[in-house]
Amino acid sequence: MSANDPPEEPPAPVEHVHTVHFHENGLVNVRKTPEHLVPIMHRNITESSLLRLPPELRNRIYEYALGGMNINIDYGYLDWVVIDKLHNYDIYPMDNAIIWNTNYSLFHVCRQVYSETCLLAYKLNTFIVSDDLGLSMWVHMRKQAQLDAIRTVRVSSCVLNTGWGPWEDFVDMFSRLETLVLECHDRHYLKAGPGDIQAGVNKRQGGDLEVIVLTDESKHYGPTWRRFCYLCV
Repeated sequence: MSANDPPEEPPAPVEHVHTVHFHENGLVNVRKTPEHLVPIMHRNITESSLLRLPPELRNRIYEYALGGMNINIDYGYLDWVVIDKLHNYDIYPMDNAIIWNTNYSLFHVCRQVYSETCLLAYKLNTFIVSDDLGLSMWVHMRKQAQLDAIRTVRVSSCVLNTGWGPWEDFVDMFSRLETLVLECHDRHYLKAGPGDIQAGVNKRQGGDLEVIVLTDESKHYGPTWRRFCYLCV
């Protein structure tokens, strides 16, 4: 190269692309730890106060942090969404409509914590459905494994009779549902009595499903409401 030749440009930095593997059900596959994460994994196991606990104690902590809540699946039609957290109101713009509860940040701590907790929020909480459009959007964003983990759903009978058609189609979305709470403000909305619903669902699923019908005269069901716009994990 002569002195008049332009200097050679330095080589472009090599970008390391790390592939994320998924199970067929859509969840992240963390069984095989990539080489670049092995040192971090060993450090977490030896230094983390949480991960050094016996699995039984970790599970109790996870259940306390992630369970026992009522999660409202709703859709905001306005420019601003009001989130009611134990009667403390915060207002968020619609571009932040996916509201994260800080409890669910636990999923992002590390691969081991993810593998131990990724479905607990679905399994341990009650999902309240009052809007068919909000439910459609929410279900569309879920992995099948997340829907299969849901155990308790509370739904307005108006939703079943409008946006979702037969109640069987609604229940079939949740293959391991254990408790279905029908919130009925006016009994004429119900196309079938609670006994018929329970018998029909049990026959279709081949298992037991508890059906609870709430009317305006019913006592309040469940713990204090904690409302979120969407649960996205």
